[in-house]
Amino acid sequence: MLEQASVFRVDESTDIGKGHFSRCTTMAAHLIALDIPCLFICQYISEGSKARLQQLKIDCCEIDTSNPTTEISDAYKSWEIIQHYVFAKNILLVVDSYRLGFVWESFLYDKVTRLCVIDDLNGRMHKCHMAIDQTYGVTQEQIKKLLPVTQLHCLGSQYALVGKDFAELREFSLARRKDKKTKAENILITMGGSDPVNATSLVLDALQRYERGKKLKITVIVGELCPHLEIIQQRVAGMNVSAIDVLINVSPKKMAQLMAACDICISAAGSTMWELATLGVPTLAMQTADNQQKVLDNLSAEWSVYSLGKFQSLTPVRLCEMLLDILNGKINLHDLARKIAKVADGKGVERVVETLLSGRLR
Repeated sequence: MLEQASVFRVDESTDIGKGHFSRCTTMAAHLIALDIPCLFICQYISEGSKARLQQLKIDCCEIDTSNPTTEISDAYKSWEIIQHYVFAKNILLVVDSYRLGFVWESFLYDKVTRLCVIDDLNGRMHKCHMAIDQTYGVTQEQIKKLLPVTQLHCLGSQYALVGKDFAELREFSLARRKDKKTKAENILITMGGSDPVNATSLVLDALQRYERGKKLKITVIVGELCPHLEIIQQRVAGMNVSAIDVLINVSPKKMAQLMAACDICISAAGSTMWELATLGVPTLAMQTADNQQKVLDNLSAEWSVYSLGKFQSLTPVRLCEMLLDILNGKINLHDLARKIAKVADGKGVERVVETLLSGRLR
């Protein structure tokens, strides 16, 4: 029997996005490197993510989706899978799901060695041994009433679960941004792994209005879960702007390199924020989901990012005006880079795993 093993309960889909799965695989990869085997339990997972788990040598068990599940039935099914596949003295169970909460956790709390919850939603109560909330600016005082039995806390963006490929490029990326005269010529657009509201097309419509000035290189990142790929491709093909070169990259394997190479990034204010912060990328951030508001408000209040506001409030004309502030040098990119680089340093996963394994495992 193994001394310890880890289990992750997480999903991804067009509606859910890919952020939950990405941060769990980051954490799992670190545990694998410490010779702690991992198992993923998923109800919704893409073929690309299955391949990613195979690459990491992580087993995945899928919960049957033919019948609707409740929190408690999901908890029963998850425990059955754990009993069948996991043979270890200490079971470290990590759950990252907005759909699963206190009921699910209460069923499994006493059955595992350590139950760890990853959550960045306001107002949800949890029953867990350890809580991770990588929201910038969150404090234990703010959420202690929601975690009545939790003993271990990883709160704030210093615990952001960022992959080692981003951490490894931090020094290079920060060094190339020290020039105070850097201009925005190489632009990255990324609206998350699914972009359900098609914010990417809004940005492209705004850039279509860019009529003169320096030559721009635009790289558009589209995740494999995005339902709007064909529309985005049509937008790009129809752009008739001589000053812009646009390239679409679907689910790139070298995302860290693309971020490190760009001058600015136009992004949704989701988990991508922590990757951009690790690399010190000047960022124009847009709220595309309710759970992104607190992150965007906190970061923009300190000018760590340039806020574009809510997606629903933007028009191509208004967005173009805001982008021109950056392109015409009205906003200092050096200052944005310096401030966002203080938000996360790429060592969050090390701190999280150290906390997960700390103390006495009962």
